[in-house]
Amino acid sequence: MILNDRFIQNLILDHARKPRNYGKLENAAIFESSNPGCNDVVLIYYKYVNQKLFFTFEALGCTLSRACASILLEEINGKCLMEISEYGKGYLEEIIGSKIINSRPRCSTLALNTVTSIVKELTYTTIK
Repeated sequence: MILNDRFIQNLILDHARKPRNYGKLENAAIFESSNPGCNDVVLIYYKYVNQKLFFTFEALGCTLSRACASILLEEINGKCLMEISEYGKGYLEEIIGSKIINSRPRCSTLALNTVTSIVKELTYTTIK
């Protein structure tokens, strides 16, 4: 248990300190979300190219919020709308653990909720 907790802690710190897919994405659409309770803000840049979504992000906020954004975008980058729509809170719980996710759900799911909104919007506009 201690080894697992230490691994998860190191994973979160690594992604918070060196986030993957961080920074602006040229010629991309932008979606902003925030968590007013703790002042987290995430900007998700995305491009929809050849039926695949590509993401980067910028964030101001807590370690957990930034780490979860990095972990999520690393996993879903370059996947199609249908694949991305299958990701939910359960994915983050598998990686980080439900105890951490449920202790700070707004922080840990900020990027996930933002990506979910993007996917819903794109799904709606591509069906029309």
